[in-house]
Amino acid sequence: PVLLRDRLPITAATTAPELHDALAAMGGRLIVDTMAQLGNLMAETQPEQGATYAHMLTRDDGRIDWTQSADFIARQLRALTPWPGVWCVLPNGQRLKVLSAEPIPTPGAAGSILDKDLTVGCGGTSALRLIQVQPENKKPMSGRDLINGGIGKPGDILQ
Repeated sequence: PVLLRDRLPITAATTAPELHDALAAMGGRLIVDTMAQLGNLMAETQPEQGATYAHMLTRDDGRIDWTQSADFIARQLRALTPWPGVWCVLPNGQRLKVLSAEPIPTPGAAGSILDKDLTVGCGGTSALRLIQVQPENKKPMSGRDLINGGIGKPGDILQ
C-alpha cells in the first residue's frame, strides 16, 4: 500500500543518472514526510493496471539497432547510460561505446557513416550524430576525432 506519493516530470533530455538522483532526493523527503504524518495517513492499494515487469538489464540490451529511428536510439542512450551503456561494432570488429549523441534530420542508410562528424544513418529519414564515443581499450573522444584517427570513414557500416 502507498502512504504518500509525488510526481517527477521526465523530459526528452532526462538521463538515467539525473532521474536516479532526483528520485533518491524525492524518496528521502517522502520518507521524512511519511514518518511525520504516521497515524494520520490513509494507505491506498496500488492498482495492478499499468504495472509492468522490468527484466534485469544485460550488456546486450545496449546494442544499437541502426534500423530504429534516431529518436529511439537517443532515448536508449539516455536510459542505458552509464550501465549497460549503448554500443555498436566498428567495421574492424572493435566495440564502440556511444557516450553522447544527437538526432539530426538527415536521411542515410541504416548504420552507414555519413560524414566526418560521425553522423550515422538510422531507420526512417533520420540520423544520429555521435558526439562522444569510446573505442574498446581507449579513452573517450569526439566522433570527429575517431574519424580523424582513421578508425572509421564515411561509407563504412556500423554493426
